[in-house]
Amino acid sequence: MSMVDPVFGEVTYAYGWSKPFEVRLWNRGYRIDCVASAYKGQEIAEEQRRQFRYFLERQSDNERRICELLEQYYSLQIGPVITGNAQLQLMVKPTELVFERDGSYAMLFDCSWDADNGVAVRLSPEEQVGPQNLFI
Repeated sequence: MSMVDPVFGEVTYAYGWSKPFEVRLWNRGYRIDCVASAYKGQEIAEEQRRQFRYFLERQSDNERRICELLEQYYSLQIGPVITGNAQLQLMVKPTELVFERDGSYAMLFDCSWDADNGVAVRLSPEEQVGPQNLFI
């Protein structure tokens, strides 16, 4: 099932409304899924639209902040301090930008240090980084 949302654009339902989305992290482009969480029969919530609009208005700042938070998290929680972001780029791959029904949102990554859980960088309602299972 698919529809055209006034903010998200053309989306398809598969355990939430999703569409392909481009992000730039560490000066590299990635094609990920942008997901508005929803149960079958639910449309995209107004709070999800508001936060997606907010993300888009500040997309380059948000992308830069996601990189900074991920680099800090890795250095403080996971491994040895890394020199430059080239090392981290080899260890993570963004997969989704998820907007929850309450408007909170996070970017999800596959990562080499936790293949089962991956890592998430939440920007709203507060900045937080940790295993994906803490956010979804």
